[in-house]
Amino acid sequence: MRRRVLLASSAGLFLPFLVPGCQRKTTDLTLTLPKGSIPAQLIQIFRRQQARGTGIGMTTQDSLLDIHRLLEVWQGKAGSRGKAGEVVSWAAQTDAWVEPNQRQELIQPIDPTGLSHWSDLHPLWLQLLQRNRQGLLTPGGPVWGIPYRWTGLAIVYDRSKLPGQISLQNWADLLQPALQHQIMLPDQPRLVLGLGLKALGASANQEDPRAVNGLEDFLTHLHRQVRWYDSQNTLKALIKGDALAVVTWLDGIVPLIKQYPNLGVAIPPQGTLISADLWVRPKQNRPPTALAMAWLNFCLSPAFTEPLAIYGHGLSPQLWGASPEQIPPSLKSQAGLFSALSKSEFLYPLSGSAQASYQAFWQRIGQKL
Repeated sequence: MRRRVLLASSAGLFLPFLVPGCQRKTTDLTLTLPKGSIPAQLIQIFRRQQARGTGIGMTTQDSLLDIHRLLEVWQGKAGSRGKAGEVVSWAAQTDAWVEPNQRQELIQPIDPTGLSHWSDLHPLWLQLLQRNRQGLLTPGGPVWGIPYRWTGLAIVYDRSKLPGQISLQNWADLLQPALQHQIMLPDQPRLVLGLGLKALGASANQEDPRAVNGLEDFLTHLHRQVRWYDSQNTLKALIKGDALAVVTWLDGIVPLIKQYPNLGVAIPPQGTLISADLWVRPKQNRPPTALAMAWLNFCLSPAFTEPLAIYGHGLSPQLWGASPEQIPPSLKSQAGLFSALSKSEFLYPLSGSAQASYQAFWQRIGQKL
């Protein structure tokens, strides 16, 4: 999760600062997002659909954490620093940031009733994004973000360096003796715990991890396999030969597969963990313009899906629950994600008691090592 929270996506092209249009002091649509998360071609497609001279402003940030800090500055939070400029129409965040943003009162709900493509989405999106004011999932509650892309965790390995007949297809395959001190995992305990739960056929949103038989032993064994817990340098380490296998986000892998044909990718049939990029509405934002709502609708439309796949190697919300024949040719390399989708999960926000259980469980594992 740290990669999705702190780092910009490496896939696709991006516009550096301002999408050219009629030069005006104000624009009808303003965005702030991580570098590379939206291909420039998609902005161009959207602009061609609008009236001539439509103003679209876009700033890019180095990370989603930087965008979170912009939200703090706009809200005038104590301790926030820097100049954020004018409050934007939409800011990019991941689903993991929704709860902390809500708790700090940095964002406000979005009314999706005017979005014609909202009803086309799989019900899971509504389940993920309807929350109460504390950030917990609440059926029938307000919607706190609109998705525009998603990805999943995968096992990536170097075929040319794996010893013997080792196969890496399941989460449990990471426990093979030949991989001792040879794998890299994300440096985020909730993700590692979630992978352990998936490996044992349990939900990654289990209320109390202590209730899952074998989880403590599995994670203790898994820890002995780890060379580093790192979310920033996994691909670099794999390519350099510093690790034989890494667990990382799929959206950062796809552009490298053709460049490095020795890399293999596995999405275990037990399912994986999913993360979504969202548009959120800053707390100090004025009511969205018609163009701002049109942008959200475009991001939910089928017209967004194919260009995102071609230019950004990304998965649009429309592809959740898609049949194999609906998968764009440019995403065939990710077909395993779709086949494992029915068992894959977002990491949902935990109640206070569940958070305490997870923290105590992780600390106990650390004490055993």
